[in-house]
Amino acid sequence: MFSHWDILRQLKLACFLLLIAATPARAEEPIRFSSAMELDALNSMVSHDLLKEAFRRIGHPFEAEFHSARRSLLSSNTGETDGELFRVKNFLEISNGKYPNLIRIETELRKLEIVVVTRKGEGLETLDDLDGRTVSYVPGHRIYKAMLGGREALNLIEIPDVNWAFQLLHKGRIDGVGSDRVLGEFRAARIEGFGDQISSIPIVDIGLYAFIHKRHKSLVPELEAAFEEMKRDGSFDRIRELAPTRYQVQFALKTAAVGN
Repeated sequence: MFSHWDILRQLKLACFLLLIAATPARAEEPIRFSSAMELDALNSMVSHDLLKEAFRRIGHPFEAEFHSARRSLLSSNTGETDGELFRVKNFLEISNGKYPNLIRIETELRKLEIVVVTRKGEGLETLDDLDGRTVSYVPGHRIYKAMLGGREALNLIEIPDVNWAFQLLHKGRIDGVGSDRVLGEFRAARIEGFGDQISSIPIVDIGLYAFIHKRHKSLVPELEAAFEEMKRDGSFDRIRELAPTRYQVQFALKTAAVGN
């Protein structure tokens, strides 16, 4: 027969177990990456969606947040956030070791085809053909200045609004616009009748990669395995193919909102 104290101990244990059962499980903190580009930009969309699916497959929720370029790197390197949404492949090398806490995840998320978009029928087929011509680029996109700035015969100018730059190209006020090929084609197509009037001169192809803080080093092999699995089942390519459509829809909605 149970004593009074035995019964009391059993009741306390039962109450404790009921309390645990009634307490909702604490949600796991998401892995957070910072981005130097707004999250509705095409590169951000592709990188975010691929990483979110890869992290889901290894059991971690994932989020991204937008910061200025310098703030984004500071956050990811110091560990305020858990990584960098995307940077060029050789980012760590060209930054001269300023961000020692970041590790590259060895899966290319997207390939940028950096080009100069021109008008058809202008005889502009190579970079040499741009000598004596005016080409614009967006300030901060240093790849264009790095690749074209040494061409003394080329008039390289900054135009902060890339959509305005394409308007100027359409009107014949400038001869070329530095752009990612896919985005260049999309922006030209937004101008009535201009989409089929452009061509492009290749500059360089650049791979984009995610970088994770070293405290999560153990997750890198799991993520790379998840990416390989995504490539085998087709979801990797599907995400990359759907992103431009999503981008176009969001761009149209944003443009309509501004117009209203």
